[in-house]
Amino acid sequence: LSAIQIKSKCHKCGPLYKKEERKLFLSESRACWIALIGSHLLIYRNERQNRPYVIYPIRGYMARPAPNLIPRDRQKSESAFEMYRPGNETLRFIARTPKDMEQWIAKI
Repeated sequence: LSAIQIKSKCHKCGPLYKKEERKLFLSESRACWIALIGSHLLIYRNERQNRPYVIYPIRGYMARPAPNLIPRDRQKSESAFEMYRPGNETLRFIARTPKDMEQWIAKI
């Protein structure tokens, strides 16, 4: 499904920055468009993409604020959150605003 088709079917969707860890303790944030559908998180490069570049099954995941995710940028840290489940990959994101972050956490 394309990102445009998903908009009417998702519980929550919109732009986020996905925090990605790299080798040698480097990290970067990638802008993407994300849709939450049932127990799956679909990640698109942007909202015009025809298909997601990755799909995460998130059944059993929980979400919480991650205020220490970006220590050098307090404003972005206020909008950072993570999705976690013991024994699985932790997914880290930065929302546009703290309110947007709270909405994502509530939906997950």
